[in-house]
Amino acid sequence: MDLWAEWCGPCKQLSPVLEKLAAEADGAWVLAKVDVDANPQLSAALQVQSIPMVVAVVGGQLVPGFLGALPEAQVRQWLGQLMQMVQQLGMPSSRGRRSGRSPATGPLGAGSGGWGGSTGTRGWPRPSRPWNAATSTVRPPPSSGCSRRIPITR
Repeated sequence: MDLWAEWCGPCKQLSPVLEKLAAEADGAWVLAKVDVDANPQLSAALQVQSIPMVVAVVGGQLVPGFLGALPEAQVRQWLGQLMQMVQQLGMPSSRGRRSGRSPATGPLGAGSGGWGGSTGTRGWPRPSRPWNAATSTVRPPPSSGCSRRIPITR
């Protein structure tokens, strides 16, 4: 999930990289783009304080990503680690979806896992196999985000 704004220079650098990698992935994962100015409630729920901000949704839970416009190689590395984690959890890629399901319901798509059932932190649904930050090999790269802070509206 790419959290961005029109006025953010680093966002304009990162977005084409993410879009290129999503196209190359050919459906293995879904890129959701969220304009933080147009979606202040979602930005507040995700506790966005700096952009660009990239997070993943795996099994209905947020997975930490990174802040700032990173070089393509670092974004590829993060995505590779993320996809390895998805495989370790025994989850199919978005390519493995059964027909008839929405493209945004794959393991890396927004709303993954559906919205029913018990919820985890921040109201996100709990996956059948929870992600564990202590044991995950996915590590966010260093930040190089916008200096402008995002106001949190509640």
